[in-house]
Formats: sequence, C-alpha cells, structure tokens
Amino acid sequence: MKVKLRAMLLLGALLVCACSQGPERVETRADYVRWLSNVDNGCIRDVKSNGLHISVAYLPAELLALREMTARDDFSDSLRRELVANYAQSIALQMEIGPDTSRGKGDIMYKDLGGYDDYAARLKTLNFRLEEYVKLRAGERQLRPALALMENIYSLRDSRRFLLLFTPPADEEALALHDDLDLLFYDEVFRSGVHSFAFRRDDLQGIPDLPFQTPRRASL
Repeated sequence: MKVKLRAMLLLGALLVCACSQGPERVETRADYVRWLSNVDNGCIRDVKSNGLHISVAYLPAELLALREMTARDDFSDSLRRELVANYAQSIALQMEIGPDTSRGKGDIMYKDLGGYDDYAARLKTLNFRLEEYVKLRAGERQLRPALALMENIYSLRDSRRFLLLFTPPADEEALALHDDLDLLFYDEVFRSGVHSFAFRRDDLQGIPDLPFQTPRRASL
C-alpha cells in the first residue's frame, strides 16, 4: 500500500513538473532571434519553386514591440506592456521572396521580365496589390491582410521582404492563437504557383519569452 501511494505521489509530481514546464528560456535578444530563425522550432516555413526561394516567418508580438521601442529609444515597462498588448491582437508574418541560389542568383525584381513596362507592373503589384494574392486560414476563418508592406531596400539585396499584418474581424477583439495557421500565396507575380505555409499552434505558443532588459540597439 505504501509503495502504491509513493508511486502515485511520484506520478503526481512528474505531472506537475510536466505541466509547469513552459516555453524554452533564452538569455539574450540574439539567442531569441536565433531561436526564431531555427526552422526546427516551427516559426519559419519555406518552399522552392520555379527558381524562387520563398519563406514566411511568424513575428511574435514581443519582437514587434521591441522593434518599435528601439525606434522610439524608449524601453519603459509601461510602453512595453502597451505595445505587446496591441500587437498581440493581430497576427504578423514576414514573407521573403528571393532567388533559389542552387539554380542561380540575381535580383528577383528583374526575373523573367520582357522590359520596363513589365518591371513597372511588377513593382506596382508588390507595392500596392500584394494583399490580393495572400490569404490566411485560421480555423474556419479566411483573412486577407489589413496591411501588406514591401521593404524598400533600393536593390541592395536580391530578395524582397513583405510585412503581412492580419487583424481580427469586426466581431472579434483579437486573433488569438487558438488554431493552426496556414498562409496561402497565390503567386501570379512570378508565376511560381500556389504555396502553403502552415504553422502549428503548439509551436507558436511555445516561443520563449523575449528578454527586454539591457536596452541596446540591435539589428532585429
């Protein structure tokens, strides 16, 4: 009887430890960024098609808040709480489209173009109409981005990055991570096909806390 009781107590202790084991801890901001960039952690998905390498990264609210705090040069706890709460109501993804370097290099803006008119049309589409070609599936919901913003780098890099921000429908206060996410990209710009980038809810909920201390400027 005592052995059985001791075994039950040990099992209970193990269950408590397992349930209380939260997301992995990181010590520095650089470690945090490296953790997010590790494809094994489930926050980045990518595909190669038609000479392109397309990747999509989930951007946590804490990272977006830190970027804005760095831009403002304000690292106060009150601003951190405010920004994290605001960003947590939406879902932010970063899509990067670049060349598949195993098949060649070159600025993707000039890929398979017939002339300047084609370049101008591509530039206009990526700057002002990208939201027409992406859709986020979250459970039963299908959402278009409220914001699709292309990073302006003046051809300093062969790839291009896009911030995709999805906000809750009018009848919801926030897009909580209750469901797996699936970003669909219908690529009619480079004609590489339809691509799916799926993120598991458990992976996104397992992202470690971002260390906000040590207010130094860093490349995020």
